Amino acid sequence: MVSVNLAEAVIATVRRQKIYSVEQILAHCASIPWQRSLRKFPIEFVMRKRVSGFTKIELIAVVSILGILIAMTMPALQRVRESMRRTTCTNNLRQVGLAIQSYESSMRQLPSLYNGSFRANPPTVEEEFHCYSWRVSILPQLEQSAMFAKIDPSLPATEVSNESWINSELAVFQCPSTSTPNRYVPDIQSFNKVVPANFVIVGTAARSDYEIIGGAGINDSVGERPPYLSHIEFGAWGEPTYKIEANKLIPVSYRTAKFRDISDGLSNTMLVAERSARPDWYKDGRLYESWPYSGNRAFDNHQAAWAISTHFAWLAPHNGRVNHDNMSGIYSFHDSGANCLFADGSVQFVGESADSVILNAWSTRSNGESVQHD
Repeated sequence: MVSVNLAEAVIATVRRQKIYSVEQILAHCASIPWQRSLRKFPIEFVMRKRVSGFTKIELIAVVSILGILIAMTMPALQRVRESMRRTTCTNNLRQVGLAIQSYESSMRQLPSLYNGSFRANPPTVEEEFHCYSWRVSILPQLEQSAMFAKIDPSLPATEVSNESWINSELAVFQCPSTSTPNRYVPDIQSFNKVVPANFVIVGTAARSDYEIIGGAGINDSVGERPPYLSHIEFGAWGEPTYKIEANKLIPVSYRTAKFRDISDGLSNTMLVAERSARPDWYKDGRLYESWPYSGNRAFDNHQAAWAISTHFAWLAPHNGRVNHDNMSGIYSFHDSGANCLFADGSVQFVGESADSVILNAWSTRSNGESVQHD
């Protein structure tokens, strides 16, 4: 009974003096003669009137611990997400590879790099910026027959009537790791057969992060080629046909290219590689310039769209390293490398440290090199 009375006295004091900490309660108990009797009583009974919930110190401690845990797990989560994005990119290129192989098997040739029967007569240099790309040719093999049916090859790809479908974003042509804020290629220009310089801006077009490997950069001139092509050793897609007028390249047609022309071996020859975030100019992971202007906006922008091709819509490494520059080399936003599709249908992750000699060997089709993948 004494213990009960003592406990009640302590509780009354706690309420009156608003004592809520264990230390204060024990200090108060130490001043009571019957302290020993109190210790027989469970401390939970004494504390039952304590205010519920977290104290500020407890809340700060919990938040700090959560912050530390989040900081520790974020890098791991980012690595997992990037791994998933890279896998998606790999699968995109595998689908593209299967589509190209299916096309070559049925048509007995690789897709032409530029297509269309809208040409002026005589042909003009401006035509090259308004053709349909090789990607358009493989739309049926990518289960996009409905979109392919909308195409009228007698009209330029940049015709106003084509604006709706050339703005269709196809995930198979876009790497999910690409960090550019611009989803569309700006300032797509129309084609005027009569007066090529009289064009209008028809709108935008959806981007592509994948481009064909047209060849490898070399240092000396080859035969009678014009300056535009004098430094190229051609790859799996072969060499375009052209005529020269006033030192300008006039596209005529594209020579038929076949897998059997690749004497270096399908597994040793690249078809397509990442060239992300065009037409923005990126260097070493940083935006160098938005929509750089060379003097010809059609040349700058059209080749970055998946549906539109130009005579120069190809990629030659030019002895540059991977992920250095998306204007003239293989470029991605993956960590330490980029995905490349080979003619045998395999997709290899080529590291930033890849030797330029090896890149050049993989970029050409008949130079006698045989370089195995890691």
